[in-house]
Amino acid sequence: MSAEMEEKTESGWRTADWTWLVWMIAGLLLYLLSSGPVYWSFAREYLRGTMKEAVRVVYKPMGLAYNHTFLHKPIGQYLHLWAPALVASNGNTIP
Repeated sequence: MSAEMEEKTESGWRTADWTWLVWMIAGLLLYLLSSGPVYWSFAREYLRGTMKEAVRVVYKPMGLAYNHTFLHKPIGQYLHLWAPALVASNGNTIP
């Protein structure tokens, strides 16, 4: 009986670990993909005042990744799909 309970408990922990990992990856992917519509909202000036500042705070890590890592080009190209007037097809912002 004891061995069966140990196996059950151990497999339960493994399932919980994988579930946690899957949800973390899904959340990160959702965060990354939601940056496009947010950038589109900025381009069309739908966000104003306090909401605009709150969105800037939430997406600051994305801006840091865009400006200071090797992800500059892929992030820029993704944002170009949503706001071609603000980001060139090579991933650089248009002044």
